[in-house]
Amino acid sequence: MKNIIKYILLLTLFCLSLNSLAQTGEPVHFIGTDSNWFEPTNWDNGVLPDAHTDIVLTDGKIIVVDPSMAPSPIDALIIINNIDMTNATLSLMPDSTFHYNKMFLNEGSLFNSRSSEIIGDELQLNTNGSNSNLHGIVINPTTNDNRSIKITASTANIQIFLGGTIAASPGNTGIGHYANFSVDDIELNGNLVINTIYGFQPQFGDEFQIITARNSLTGQFNNMNEGDVVARLNGLNLVISYRGGDGNDVVLTTVDDNNTFVGPGSDWMEPSNWSTGEIPGQTAAIAIPAFMKLNNSSVIVGSIDMDDADFDLSDSTIKVFGWGYGKGTIHLNPSNILVNQMQMLDNQAGLSFGLGGTIPATQENVGDGYFATIDAFNIELNGQLDVFLIYDFSPSIGDVFKIIDVKNNQIGSFVNANEGDVVASFDGIDLRLSYVGGDGNDVILIAIDSGDIIFRNGFE
Repeated sequence: MKNIIKYILLLTLFCLSLNSLAQTGEPVHFIGTDSNWFEPTNWDNGVLPDAHTDIVLTDGKIIVVDPSMAPSPIDALIIINNIDMTNATLSLMPDSTFHYNKMFLNEGSLFNSRSSEIIGDELQLNTNGSNSNLHGIVINPTTNDNRSIKITASTANIQIFLGGTIAASPGNTGIGHYANFSVDDIELNGNLVINTIYGFQPQFGDEFQIITARNSLTGQFNNMNEGDVVARLNGLNLVISYRGGDGNDVVLTTVDDNNTFVGPGSDWMEPSNWSTGEIPGQTAAIAIPAFMKLNNSSVIVGSIDMDDADFDLSDSTIKVFGWGYGKGTIHLNPSNILVNQMQMLDNQAGLSFGLGGTIPATQENVGDGYFATIDAFNIELNGQLDVFLIYDFSPSIGDVFKIIDVKNNQIGSFVNANEGDVVASFDGIDLRLSYVGGDGNDVILIAIDSGDIIFRNGFE
């Protein structure tokens, strides 16, 4: 039955697309007192709104869309033109389907959707909120697809509920899912609020792509900077990134408690160098604000936030879920980093790779005879690349070093190294860089004769 209804809806939308959807009369006002959207007498023209209707909601009215109250299944699938709200509340009950052209949420307005499907052309959030009045938009496991979203109010509230680890999508909302926005272009502002529902408890490493920007994302939530903890749930921290997905999506990641490297020494493995007095555990979210070194060790942590600090890894391995840093350099003296998401956030960030042999370092093998490597699911490159030799190693013509192996997505490039550039020279051997090595998106160095002027690609 649901598939038949969906087919009828799509056919209706197609037919409507053949006609102008411009408003043919005065906007329709909700005048009822029982909140029921589906009661014709609650509208000042005595008729349920349709795709030609512009709607105005004001005067503190509370309007509820409950599909069980609809006169027929087809009436439950709401299609309207524009909706303008001021000092009003519109609530969608579970399993609602709500399609509009433009929606304007002005001062004192709240749009609250529960386990529903929303499709619109343009959404503007112009209402300011506070801790005591949650004016703005609330979606709990709901899918919301728009061409454009503009949050103009600096204190508008955007509350998103997590009810599982699966992104809500058309036909799939409610228990087991989390609410999200899919949009061509979005301008962020206001305040983000995260809650859980249905007894859901996030686990370490869970990711929630709450905003997918198909084209552009500008701005950020006023109360959340890159890497901030947006909520603490089930004893874990939920950290935000505006650079997730394919590089411009808003993603929340679950990590463990924060632990900051405070010194006075520089050794990772010294407990007194950490703010908690303990070496970070496997799910810890750590901050590194000063020089640190890791020698002949293997560690696993949840996330690393590093800024204006150098990190020296010697014959060591790190496995980490997320790693972001601005100014500062990571020195890999034949070491290996295994990371889900890595971001170089500043043009003064640096990566320095030590070549001690022709075998790639792995989580099991590092040191003499190996070259430094990063194995990343996603990586955002920026800043400076450096290459050095160690353990008396000398490259030979034809050697290929896959220094960054990317499993999914690589974006950006090193500021000081373009495709095909020579990044280092050693005794008549040039190392040339390619961002399209391996299976097409890996970063490789190719050893050629210094007199060779032809870039030989296609190496793996």
